[in-house]
Amino acid sequence: MSFAPGALPSRNTAVVGSAQTVRPSATALFSVNSADRFRNYAEERDGTTTPYDFVIRKQENLLSGFFSRIAVSEIQFNMTLPNVQGSTTQIVVDTIVGGVPTETIIDFSAEEGFYTPAEFATAFQNVIRLIPGMAGFTMVYGLDNQPIFVYDTNSLNTISFSPVDESGTFPYGNDRIQLFDMLGFKTGVNDLVSITNSGEPTFFQKYRFFDFVSTILTGNQALKDATSAPIDRNVLCRLYVEDGTNQHVSVNDPDFSPNGTQPFTIYRQFSTPKQIAWDGRQPIGQVNFQVYDQDGYLLSGGDYVGGDFQMTLLVSEN
Repeated sequence: MSFAPGALPSRNTAVVGSAQTVRPSATALFSVNSADRFRNYAEERDGTTTPYDFVIRKQENLLSGFFSRIAVSEIQFNMTLPNVQGSTTQIVVDTIVGGVPTETIIDFSAEEGFYTPAEFATAFQNVIRLIPGMAGFTMVYGLDNQPIFVYDTNSLNTISFSPVDESGTFPYGNDRIQLFDMLGFKTGVNDLVSITNSGEPTFFQKYRFFDFVSTILTGNQALKDATSAPIDRNVLCRLYVEDGTNQHVSVNDPDFSPNGTQPFTIYRQFSTPKQIAWDGRQPIGQVNFQVYDQDGYLLSGGDYVGGDFQMTLLVSEN
């Protein structure tokens, strides 16, 4: 196509070979460290506040600018919450020795901590052997390379296991995971007395995922999150404990340690992060964070308050 000297194409004329440059939206980083809930190291040394429920404030706005989207791009979480603690420390044991039934509540509150499946099988076996008539009791994990706990009284005496009812000494309802559940036990099976029995497949994990929530950062979100769980919350991201890593160790190996049975650090970079709507006229003056477990309960930390996390959020213009 040619034009007379000095002539320009009309507005509706398509010019062959024309191109339009397309760039991603401009972004900025909003970096969060849960340790910043303390103003300085002196305050942190004396502080006992939990990293699972806090507010961060500064003398000025945390973030200002005409942005319309917020997304969590990466997160690092120190997994310092043991699998045997709180609601997973007790179990009811019923035995029949010489025709005499006895009920005992086994309590691991004084021995809270991280246990691999094999470690707990040994610890549990040693405690049960203290019950009269159970001196020959055995428990193993990974029999025939299956991720199950198998127990045997090795006598004519019988044994069964049951969940613990909520009480003043056990303030957890039936909507919280218990030791009975972590062992893969089921009612109608393991609560029936027998000489030998087993649970269903289990990796002996108390925590399966964590939901990171900020009611401030999701306050402008018109499209609400939903879940199959009884309680819905708008979340920043969901962080799964199990990443599917092949440990190259058989389940019957004493060194088999699924994620969550030993302390470790979880790191995730989200390739498809959730895009949270934001009002561009509104700065972020302060920000709050809460972390919930898979049962929908706010993590308390208890004696384990060192589980700080770091989070990187991308804010974009459009």
